[in-house]
Amino acid sequence: MVIAHGLSIAEPNDGGIIHRTKDNLVIKTLQGDEARPYLEQIATLRIHMFKEFPYLYEGSLVYEKDYLETYFKSKNSVILLVFDGDKVVGFSNSIPMTDETKEIQKPLRDKGLDPQHYLYIGEVMIQPPYRGKGLLRQFFDYHELRAKKERYSHLVFMTVDRPKTHPLRPMDYRILEPIWTHFGYSVLEGAYVNLSWKQVDTHKDEKNTLTLWMKKVEA
Repeated sequence: MVIAHGLSIAEPNDGGIIHRTKDNLVIKTLQGDEARPYLEQIATLRIHMFKEFPYLYEGSLVYEKDYLETYFKSKNSVILLVFDGDKVVGFSNSIPMTDETKEIQKPLRDKGLDPQHYLYIGEVMIQPPYRGKGLLRQFFDYHELRAKKERYSHLVFMTVDRPKTHPLRPMDYRILEPIWTHFGYSVLEGAYVNLSWKQVDTHKDEKNTLTLWMKKVEA
């Protein structure tokens, strides 16, 4: 078990096991298609949270179904869902980079790195009222434990780049880079990908640059 901040999560590959936190939240550990029944709740959470800066994503259920299918059809993806009652309030996932799309694999291949050695974290998101309860730490700890157990050399994830002068940047926006470095991640220089999605400011598909963050998995 991984235990910290009052939350315990089963070790990787204990799919479907339910755990309860000291705050009376419930977390489910699911694999691949086991998460499909929660499609609409996951999609709603992603659409709501990615609408905010810096992603500025104007989501749709059609787009979400296509995106999440990668994780549902992979027998090796793990999806963590946090529930308050029947409502999904937190979501994280990881998947072998080789099960991801060619677009997501591209930054590693462009650097001459073999994707089979990398475990990719797709999302780590928690609704604001549920932050500060140890969930973020638990998400990262879980994926790192999984990477160690399954002998991946590195964990990776991506973040969108936005200039400090972006007109939609909130005055009280808290930069996230110190959080990622706190968890031991650093930018892989020159590793980035351009992905398009419909944006809330233009209501059009726009290209967005995402930077790859990496952490070496200690044996």
